[in-house]
Amino acid sequence: MGTWRYSCGQKAVNRVTVFERNDGNSIYIEWWDDTGRNREVLRTTVGHPVTDRELAKKIAHRASEAQLRKRNQSAAEAVGVSLPRTLRELFTRRYQDLASTWSEKYRKSRARVAEEWLARLGDVRLTSVNSATAERLIREEAAERKLSRRWQQDQLRFLRDSFIYAERKLKWVDTRHNLSELDIPSPRGRSLAYTLEEARALLPALWDVDPVAGWMGTVALQTGRRLGAIRQLRERDVELHGGGWTRIRFPEDTDKADREGVAWVYELPERTDWTVPSEEQAIDWIHEAEERAGVAHQDGRAWHGLKRLYATLSTGLTGADQQAGTRRETLEGIYRQQADDPKREVAKILAGRFGRP
Repeated sequence: MGTWRYSCGQKAVNRVTVFERNDGNSIYIEWWDDTGRNREVLRTTVGHPVTDRELAKKIAHRASEAQLRKRNQSAAEAVGVSLPRTLRELFTRRYQDLASTWSEKYRKSRARVAEEWLARLGDVRLTSVNSATAERLIREEAAERKLSRRWQQDQLRFLRDSFIYAERKLKWVDTRHNLSELDIPSPRGRSLAYTLEEARALLPALWDVDPVAGWMGTVALQTGRRLGAIRQLRERDVELHGGGWTRIRFPEDTDKADREGVAWVYELPERTDWTVPSEEQAIDWIHEAEERAGVAHQDGRAWHGLKRLYATLSTGLTGADQQAGTRRETLEGIYRQQADDPKREVAKILAGRFGRP
């Protein structure tokens, strides 16, 4: 039949064969199902022919396993028995049920997070996943890649919500296995603002670390925008105006709320390097700037500390919420850092009224 051939699985059950033919180096895949024998050129998910034999073997094994799961599931349902569901089945079903209510950007991000969990845990049975293992994997990955508590929150919340969906909507697991006890970090509780004095020392240090870091820091302090939005800006989004003003357009795909917005920055130096830094690179920059400026490092502060400082300094200013692309109640109620001086002033006034003991 050809120059090379490989089979896996049980004949008449889940046998899958990959092989080469004499007329070229394309690899074919062959399997049997209810319709009979199927044979076609083996292709990747984007349609390119597979020519690597080792890759073809891996695909054959995955196809054989999937065929066996499908056959077992059908047999079990025929006699009224429910087989344990797997992680991929859960992610796929939840996506199919809910994706129509999600924005395009959110659909892409949920699909990506699902694949990341499958890479960490494998396509295991749902009852094999436990909270302790999931938390440990996320902590270790966050420490290794220097990822934020918000990233940890997003990863763990997605897993918990998926398992609660499996319990409440699909009835695939019971309350013992719904992962509701997952300990999910709360970035809001740990995030602190830089003081004005710290920011004044930090900004020149960011410019010293890297001109792109300094440019981003200037934009962050004057606009209150998130790192995720500033980091992804392109040259086409920035327009120089007279009088020292720069107009920055934040496209929808850089905004958390999927809204296009415009912000203005005063005396912003021109940027020549438009390489988009990774989140890890940007965090490294601000940590190095802290060291150079003598600013004490505090976990969870970094770039979000600049947004909190913006919220604190701009409280009550007309247009501050539009500049930051953040609702006023969110900007003032969540991001604004409570300052000590006003509190001390209140205490002094009250102390004067009541006198000393």
